Parts: sequence; structure tokens; C-alpha cells
Amino acid sequence: MTLRTDPKDDITETLRQMIGEIIPTAYETNRAEACLSTLSFQSLNYPERHIWIDTDGDGIAIDLEDWQDEREWDNAVARITVEAT
Repeated sequence: MTLRTDPKDDITETLRQMIGEIIPTAYETNRAEACLSTLSFQSLNYPERHIWIDTDGDGIAIDLEDWQDEREWDNAVARITVEAT
């Protein structure tokens, strides 16, 4: 997988590198290029599936999207938040 080179904070960059090494079917998109603490990935196998990862604040927030599912305004099918302890 080719990772983007736009600047990210330390935690987000570490997470970006880990995802790049572990999940070769995730393609990093340019949708989060302006955010220092946000990553955006799309599945190479299921292009309608997308994930946002935000490390801003006191934890990590993850939104899983399916662009074919219109029940939510942002196509989110799951939201996960992990708070730092």
C-alpha cells in the first residue's frame, strides 16, 4: 500500500504506519489531508467501504462507512470511540 505524505501528528503518523504494514487492502485517501489528527482509508476489495480514524482529543474515534447504506446522513454503519484512561 502507498501511504500519503501529508503531515500528521505523532500518534496519527504512528497509526498510519501500523495500518500500512498490517492491512495491505486499505488504501489511504486524500479526504483527511488537511487534518493533522485524522486518517481516511478505503477498502481496495470493497470500494464502497470507508473508514475515518480521528486521534484528536482524549482517545481514538473510528467511523465505518458503507456508501451504499443511506440510513445515516454520512453513511456511517458503526461508530467506535476509545477513550484514554
